[in-house]
Amino acid sequence: MSSFTAPLLVEYQHEIDKWAIDRSFAFWTIDEDGTRRTFTVPRKYLSDLATVPWWAQWAVPKSGRYNQAAVLHDYFYTHLYNQYNKAYADKIFLEAMTVLGVAKWRRYVMYNAVKIGGKGNYDG
Repeated sequence: MSSFTAPLLVEYQHEIDKWAIDRSFAFWTIDEDGTRRTFTVPRKYLSDLATVPWWAQWAVPKSGRYNQAAVLHDYFYTHLYNQYNKAYADKIFLEAMTVLGVAKWRRYVMYNAVKIGGKGNYDG
């Protein structure tokens, strides 16, 4: 079973409308081939938490039980895109939400949203 190594601690940065990570955390997982991987999000990394369009925030707010998974996913899109493909990043997002106990319906809504509409360095 995958796991986070520490809880998410953030501080809101009003002037830039982002959240700064107060303490680094890692997420470890075991790939299908048995390889254990650890992904560390460093202290001071900036995230907007869940990137949700305004028109969908009634169903999926920008903040929730999934915050740490959203920060990890942002980190993949901004720093790990040259090491792991988008499909892998999105799969880790889904797995991380499962670890955090996000409701199944919400996990799949959010996973499919980033799978279909996720943008960033993966889109080139």
